[in-house]
This record gives sequence, C-alpha cells and structure tokens, in this order.
Amino acid sequence: MVIGSIVGAISGADAADEQSDAANAATRAQEIQFNKALAETRRQYDTSLNFLREGIGDAKGHLATESQRANNALQQYGNQSIGTIQRYNNLAENALRNSTNTALENDARGYSQAQGYLNPYYRSGLGAQGVIDYELGFGEAPANYDGFSLTPGAQFLQEEGERALLRTQAARGGLDSGTTLQDLSRFNQGLAATDYDNYINRLLSVSGTGANAGNALANAALSTANTAGNRLQSLGNNLAGLRSGTGSNVAGIQSGIGAGISNNIFGAGQGMANASLGFGNSAANLATGLGNNIANLGVNFGNQQANNLIQAGNAQATGSINTGNSIISGVNNLASLAGFGFGGGFSPNVSGAPSFGSFF
Repeated sequence: MVIGSIVGAISGADAADEQSDAANAATRAQEIQFNKALAETRRQYDTSLNFLREGIGDAKGHLATESQRANNALQQYGNQSIGTIQRYNNLAENALRNSTNTALENDARGYSQAQGYLNPYYRSGLGAQGVIDYELGFGEAPANYDGFSLTPGAQFLQEEGERALLRTQAARGGLDSGTTLQDLSRFNQGLAATDYDNYINRLLSVSGTGANAGNALANAALSTANTAGNRLQSLGNNLAGLRSGTGSNVAGIQSGIGAGISNNIFGAGQGMANASLGFGNSAANLATGLGNNIANLGVNFGNQQANNLIQAGNAQATGSINTGNSIISGVNNLASLAGFGFGGGFSPNVSGAPSFGSFF
C-alpha cells in the first residue's frame, strides 16, 4: 500500500505536468492562430483599402475626363454658333451695302438723266441772260454776239421789210427819190423799236425757262443728296443694329459657355468631393471594422490564454493535492505497519496547508 501511494503520487505529479504542458502547447498554438488571423485581417483591410483607392481614382479620373469632354463640346458648339452668327451677319451687312449702293446708283442715274433733260434749257437760259445783261448795259457782250441789230432774226425782218418798201416805191416810180430813203430810215427805226422789245421779252422767256431748269436741277441735286444721306444713314443704323444684335448674341453664347463650363467644373468638383468623402467614410468603416476584429481576436485570444492558464493551474493544484494525499496515505499506512498510532492521525487540508492532528 505504501508503494502504491508513492506510485500514485508520482503518477499524479506526472499527470499534472502533462496537463500543464498540454495547456502551454495549446497556448502557443492559439498564439500562432491569433497571429495568422491578425495578419489575414490586416491583409483583407489593406486589400479593401487598395480597392477603394483604385475606385476613387477611377471615379475622379472619369469625372475629370467627362467634365473636360463636356467643356470641349460646349466650346466647340459655342464657337460654331458664334461663327454661324457672324457669317450671317456678314451676309446681311453685304446685302444692306449692296442694296444701298444699288439705290444710290439708281438715284445718281436718275439725276444724270434729269441733267440731260434740263441742261439744254439751263444753258440756253444762261446765254439769254448774258445777252439781256449786255443789251441792258449790265455786262460784257457774250462770246460771238454782236448786238440785237446783227442777230439773224433782226436782219431777216430788216431785209424783208426793206424789200417790201422798195417794191412799193418802185411801183410808184419813186425808187430813187429822197422820200424812199426817208421811208427806209423810218422803217428801220420803227422796226428796231418794235422788235427790240419783243426780242428782250423772248430772251426773258428763255432766261426764265433756264432759271426754272436751274431750279429743277438744284432741287434734283438737293433731293438726290438728301436721299443719298438718308440711305447712308439708314445703312449705318441697320449695320449698327446688326452688329449690336450680333454682339449681344455672341456675348450670350459666350456667357452660356462660361456658365456651362463653370457648372461642369463645379459638378466635377462636387463629384470628386463626394467620392473623397465616400472614400473617407469607407476607409473609416474599414478601419473601425479592423479595430473591432483585432479587438475581438485579442479578447478571444486573452480568454483562451486565461482559460489555458487556469486549466494548467488547476491541473498543477490538483496534481499537488493528489500527490500530497498519496504521500500522507503512504505515511499513515507505513505507521500502521510499524505499530505507531497517531491518534487523530495525519490529514491534509485541501483548502490550505496540510495540518497534523494530535500524535497521542
């Protein structure tokens, strides 16, 4: 029995050591698994973060590209629109200039025709007025004019009158008498007095006709000049209106282009800001999840380590108690064999240090 107690004590101690070793081995294995799990968690976090970075990079790239394409399209179509407006403005200006020039040419042609009709009367009137001025003593004799008595009309009347008078005197038989000469003198004086007034009146009529022609020419020139001025002023006003309208249209298009480009840039900026914010939120969620996972792994690992240590301690304590009990049992058996009595005997206190009873 003594030997069995000793063997039991040794076996209990060995079992406690083995349990302690098993607990330590489990601790090391759990530590290895914890490190692997921690590394895998971090790897998944890094992978997810890289995917997020790539995603936000792609999103920002697409936003920038599409925004630039939209800006280019706005600029292209805006320039085309401006070119079209300017082209049709030029066509309109050319049409206005051509129509105005045609009208001015027609005005000038009409004035030239009026000049052709009125100039002969005007020149005749000027010539008649020059003769009147000379005959009345207001000016020099016009070129190739020798006075009233030598005008073709006056000479014709004088010659015809003298021939008639001479035929009359010849019929009476007094052609060579002094009376004939007196009659010729009286005839010429009377003819000059009578026809001179008629001559002056005829000249005044021609001069008046020339004056009227001159007035008509002056009015035609003034009217043509006023019409030309009005046409040119209207052309200027129309050209100014066209250019003002073109400028307003071009300014409106350019303002629209600027507003569109500004909106595109602002929208792209907002999109990028939202993408960055989303990335930040996702990264924060990933980091929070990583922290939670690591914390859970740490808590679980700590619990497992604590359980292992508790199990190892319990095994060691149980082994020590069992060993002590076996030794005490062996000693008691040995004492009984030797004939010793220990009264209450020797008993262990499993809740504390062993205690010995009274030996007597």
